[in-house]
Amino acid sequence: MNNQNTELFAQLNAGLHVNLSNDFGIIRATGDDARTFLHSQFTQDIVHLSDAEVRLGAYCSAKGRMYAIFYAWSHEDAIYLLMHRSVIETVIKRLRMFVLRAKVVLENVSAQFAIMGYAGHDAFDNQVQQSDANSTRLGILPTSLSEWEQPNLAREIRITPIEQHQSATSAEFALWQWLDVMAGIAHVTADISEAFVPQMMNLDRIGGVNFKKGCYPGQEIVARSHYLGKLKRRMQRASLISEQTPPLTIGMDVYSSADDSQPAGQLLAFASNPFIENRWDVLYEVSLPMLEGEAQLYLPTIQSTWSRQTLPYSLADA
Repeated sequence: MNNQNTELFAQLNAGLHVNLSNDFGIIRATGDDARTFLHSQFTQDIVHLSDAEVRLGAYCSAKGRMYAIFYAWSHEDAIYLLMHRSVIETVIKRLRMFVLRAKVVLENVSAQFAIMGYAGHDAFDNQVQQSDANSTRLGILPTSLSEWEQPNLAREIRITPIEQHQSATSAEFALWQWLDVMAGIAHVTADISEAFVPQMMNLDRIGGVNFKKGCYPGQEIVARSHYLGKLKRRMQRASLISEQTPPLTIGMDVYSSADDSQPAGQLLAFASNPFIENRWDVLYEVSLPMLEGEAQLYLPTIQSTWSRQTLPYSLADA
């Protein structure tokens, strides 16, 4: 391991901050019916969401396609949803269409908070802590660094009222994107909104779908995909080696040598690897038959070497 890698590992072990405020935002839901209303709309159980936990979930269309993936938590009779900024207004608009007579107020409160990602071994694991009266810490999926013989790196998102936020030196956002890729989680952005059912982005494998809760938009389709046989499309992880920075974009088509007449899938997330020069780690959704045998995946407009990588969780049927 070279000196640069050793220094970065030391920073990760000591705790590394990343500013997420430009890319993620927050919806706040208040009112007597906020819990029951959101419970009826999401893949996740919101009614039984306690103040001490954070839950991953999705908001789907009637066809089961995701408008957004979010982290949900509760505090002082309000439910908060953290998701990619590009889909917040769409989600609020869609939810308000179904409020009807329910006592629910939905607000985009992104401007009121500073959102920081934190990676370090003292981060929380799948829980919420109120550090003080106003600051919130959400434990989220850890990142696997097993390729570098490092244990899983705990992560959390720290949310502070903007007027109380103290600016501090933070790492580049690209590093947080890479930690998400290594954790095997992609976020729904406006580019891919309404494109995938939750299982296509492995949300059922990382706790984002509750199959025991009641109905919600798209529930029949999501449940059918779960109970009636093996899913034929899944999110996978790979690495690309390219001598030049590849012009990657979310939603770009991925092809397979098994059948190059049409796209095999789409790119969902990507980030430059901070430890290996000229390597980009990516998440992509793909038709599983297009991975069989000696099939090779590729991006038709980019000169690169594509290598499949394992995810930090299992996709095998239970």
